[in-house]
Amino acid sequence: QQWLGMLLSNAFTRNWLNLSPLLLKVLHFSFLFRMKGSKKLFYLMSRNLNVECFDGPISPEILKNIVDQFISKINEKKIYSIEEWGNEALKWIFGCSSLDLVTTSLIIYNRIMKPYDSDVFYLMIRCASYHLTNSIGSPYLNDFVSECFYFFSVHYNENKEVSVKFVSAFLNCGVFFESGILAETSEFFLTAIRDKVINDRQLIVSIIQPRMTVLETDDSSQIFLNEIIDLLHQDELEMI
Repeated sequence: QQWLGMLLSNAFTRNWLNLSPLLLKVLHFSFLFRMKGSKKLFYLMSRNLNVECFDGPISPEILKNIVDQFISKINEKKIYSIEEWGNEALKWIFGCSSLDLVTTSLIIYNRIMKPYDSDVFYLMIRCASYHLTNSIGSPYLNDFVSECFYFFSVHYNENKEVSVKFVSAFLNCGVFFESGILAETSEFFLTAIRDKVINDRQLIVSIIQPRMTVLETDDSSQIFLNEIIDLLHQDELEMI
């Protein structure tokens, strides 16, 4: 990737306007390999599109902010289709076996959410299944699963039951329980309970369980439990 990053950087430096039809594909490449030989290319893209540059590793939250800046600048240009970038991200999500590249691509796609159809919904389930089988222990796994939660929260209304089955499959998994990312599913499950998609008592206990260890000291966990009690009116929950 290092030689290709240098090649693309030199080419775009000399011929930015002529190569602009390839901009979004190359931009995605620069995001994926920024720390693997494409830093100069990423800086070139940032500078030419007036987006803030960052040095060193980028956290997922900062990455989301940078992607949003790029999306805003690209939409201002009105000569590019942001959907093209989303399509490039999908190619990497569904066609790449490297979880770090897939996770970065999913973070980018989740900011764009285009193109989208029902095939993308079910392919995302297959993608998650593959990486949960083949990437256990990866330092990128939590961020990947977090983005999967976000994806299915956004598309919950398309297929509520499948979305609930997908997200709830993580509830009793010790790796994700200990990481704390299951707390991110609170609003998703509250919505499903309101919609009466969830009414199984054992599942509801599993939904509450990730917050039990911090219930006495965490206000958001107390609010979450109270909302569930108000929705279900179950006496055993009120005893917690």
